[in-house]
Amino acid sequence: EASMDGIPMLIITADRPYENRDTGANQAVDQIKLYSSSYVRWFRDIPPPTDDIPVSVALSDANHAVKMAIQQRGPVHLNVQFRENLAPDGGDIRNDNRVDSIVKFNGFRFTDVPNFYRWSHSGEQWTKTFTENPVMNQGILGNGACEIANLILQSERGIIVTGNLRQQAGKEMEVEIDAIADFAQKIGFPIFAGIQSGNLRGRSPAVVPYAEHLLKHPWVSKNIEPDLILQIGHPLISTEIPNMIRRCIRGTETSESEGVCSHVLIHPHHSQERSDPDFTVTHRVSADIAPFLSSTLSALETMTDTLSTACGSDLATLTLLGRIVGTKIPSIIDKASTKVTSTLVSQEPSSTTLTEPQVVLKLSDYFSGSNTSIPFYISNSMPVRDAE
Repeated sequence: EASMDGIPMLIITADRPYENRDTGANQAVDQIKLYSSSYVRWFRDIPPPTDDIPVSVALSDANHAVKMAIQQRGPVHLNVQFRENLAPDGGDIRNDNRVDSIVKFNGFRFTDVPNFYRWSHSGEQWTKTFTENPVMNQGILGNGACEIANLILQSERGIIVTGNLRQQAGKEMEVEIDAIADFAQKIGFPIFAGIQSGNLRGRSPAVVPYAEHLLKHPWVSKNIEPDLILQIGHPLISTEIPNMIRRCIRGTETSESEGVCSHVLIHPHHSQERSDPDFTVTHRVSADIAPFLSSTLSALETMTDTLSTACGSDLATLTLLGRIVGTKIPSIIDKASTKVTSTLVSQEPSSTTLTEPQVVLKLSDYFSGSNTSIPFYISNSMPVRDAE
């Protein structure tokens, strides 16, 4: 009835643990998608409580379930497994006489995750979700644009992080690239451009060159401490940027300015997509990138007289540091490569004298000097790391 009438409904069922399924155990029936995918908008099978799975997973599941019920206008189903009726209370495990069969649960370990302090002390949602459609809204600024504009105005150490960019239907990818470059220039935020959005590196002076290398330096990783992370696109395949996001959100929660770092994700999600593998996103905006950034700039212009003086980031100087590193990287690569290849050639005269980092460096120089858009596909882990 709820599905047919479009009524949001949250169904939470208790279930026996997976080891009791399909074994003939008492009170165990198949509850996986019990109500059929024809009627339930979203389903999640949740394992028994354990501090091995942090509380952020459960909070994100609950947040996403409510969002799905409201946005998809119908029932969602959370099926929660339990091994003990009153789990996760500690004590002996019933009907289990094996050695050390005791329920152990460490509440501090369970809650020791990024964003928990902010959520537990603020009374706010785990993740605020905004769905923006400027075409349907006919230019009217949505709540998401105003919310993000407020965060930008309050920020002093904001950064932009870019991942895989989904282009608008019928539009070229350059539309998104140009929109991000223009947005970053006007709000004064530096860009940490992932390899999937590498076109930005040659299009925007706000891009931090060799950001991966900078973030590996202990001094930079320890002191960067952004108060606002605007992530545009998903996923991130970088290793250092997600580490920075987790570290910064956790770091602010234990500093004097507890819980001040916000992680905003701007991404055109499909209907059931979550795009938050580390459970750090505080604001999720589901919208086409270029129109939403334009709406956010319009919101900023209504909130302040002079955009260039009202916005900015103390971390913008990282672009200069990256450029300095960039002048030294080619010689570092060539020196290290010569050392490696000289050893290889001495052992095998027919060996190549060009290393993978050198190949990527030459390709990068070639593409950056080209006036045309050239598709370039990188697979496997090491070529991606070299390209970063």
